[in-house]
Amino acid sequence: MNRATVTAVATTDPLSGAPVVDISIAGPVNLAGLGSFETGVEGWTGAADVAVSQLATSSAMDGADVLELTYATGAYQVASSAFIPCEPLTEYTALVSVRAAATARAMSVSVQQWTAGFASLGYFGGGIAQFTDSTSSWTTGSITGTTLSTAAWLQLYVTPFPSAAPGGEQHWLDEYGVFLGTSDWVPGNQVTATVLRSDGQYVLGASPLNPLVLSSAGTANIVDRAAPYGVPVTYVVNLSCVPNGGSPITAPPSVPTAPVIMGQAPDTLTLYGRMGWAQTQDTSGELLDWLSGLGEMAQSLDSIATDGYDTNGNVAPGWSQVLDIDRCPTDWLPWLGQFVGARLDPMKRDDVQRSTIEHPAGWARGTRGAILAAANRYLANGYTATLDERDTSPYHLTITIPTVGYVGSTTCLALSQEFATCADLIGAFATCLTMWSEIPSGGISGASTCAELITLYATCAVLAASVATCADLWATDFLISQSITAVVPAGINTTIVYA
Repeated sequence: MNRATVTAVATTDPLSGAPVVDISIAGPVNLAGLGSFETGVEGWTGAADVAVSQLATSSAMDGADVLELTYATGAYQVASSAFIPCEPLTEYTALVSVRAAATARAMSVSVQQWTAGFASLGYFGGGIAQFTDSTSSWTTGSITGTTLSTAAWLQLYVTPFPSAAPGGEQHWLDEYGVFLGTSDWVPGNQVTATVLRSDGQYVLGASPLNPLVLSSAGTANIVDRAAPYGVPVTYVVNLSCVPNGGSPITAPPSVPTAPVIMGQAPDTLTLYGRMGWAQTQDTSGELLDWLSGLGEMAQSLDSIATDGYDTNGNVAPGWSQVLDIDRCPTDWLPWLGQFVGARLDPMKRDDVQRSTIEHPAGWARGTRGAILAAANRYLANGYTATLDERDTSPYHLTITIPTVGYVGSTTCLALSQEFATCADLIGAFATCLTMWSEIPSGGISGASTCAELITLYATCAVLAASVATCADLWATDFLISQSITAVVPAGINTTIVYA
């Protein structure tokens, strides 16, 4: 797949000492040239029933200009590109982005092959690629094919298909091109980047849930103010673009940057500067390293007490950052989360914690969706719990769990299907402990897993005496019940049925 390449270079900010990651991208080589109509119509022509012209519009996919197609009533509504050189017996992908000025229409893109003497060789890639454009966004049509042995030129055709456009209808073209091999990287779309630090943490402002947006020139930089002090770190950048609301297209990740080291905390340097003669005698840097322990602790508090700027560049008091989801230091996120009732796992990624605060699950507590989600989290794909409200009274609901959909190879349900009786189960394992160790632990942890059986039943004999059959083990499960109870409002009586 011929896609964009990304380059990342890490340096340190001369003032703060924080790592700075500079990002630049280079798209696949466009054999058609610029492909964005910023300098004119770029050799495009129209047949008898379509006129082509350059149009300046704020709706351009990239830059400020598009190619406007104005149709007249008739059957010859083909717009064609200039001739693009190609190699014989070589695979190419042609892309063209189209937008309707006022009326959406089914469109097509095709690629005509020509010999060196401009004799037609027909279309490649199976003929035409059809798509429907839109008045609100750009739609990209693409076609991939292999040239014939005598092919020397390619030419893109764009036309309304299967029916002609009425006279006066207008459509726009932008960001077209021909690329070597297969390619789905569409120039001009908004490109975002994530920056992963070598310790497994994403840089604040460049994470999967809060990516960094690159400029139209394909460049960006970001300062990692949360990098660990005094530890060499590297960075890897991943790119993604979403063409016209479709599925994200990713590019290969960058090569890891050269290691950079976050400078000592400012408070550490302040302490070190007050050491007088001890500083001059510290030729090995041991005193500086020792003071870093004190300086970094002081810095964590000093940083939120020092005035700075918000995300819009306005002067803001230091304490405001701990109340701003975009600027709050990672260590302070659990404190911020308490205001919306979000309990955070500090071991989770920074952007996951921020998303939990922005979308607090507790605010949906008691809703039908939240109750079903609590049950469905333990079911395999394709299965769902069902909920009957006010079935026996206005304050009662029944939730039915499809037991066949329960996830995990170590669930009691799996055991009940493998062993007909508890006697068979006991005969297969010396103890409940060996039962857990010998069965693959691919299932979830919880009340209906072998791991939980160890804590509930001291021996397999006790387990067998507690339930009539292995199938009854499933009925004793309370993991799902606990999950559902946690989201059902107080005062509502709930019956959970395993069927």
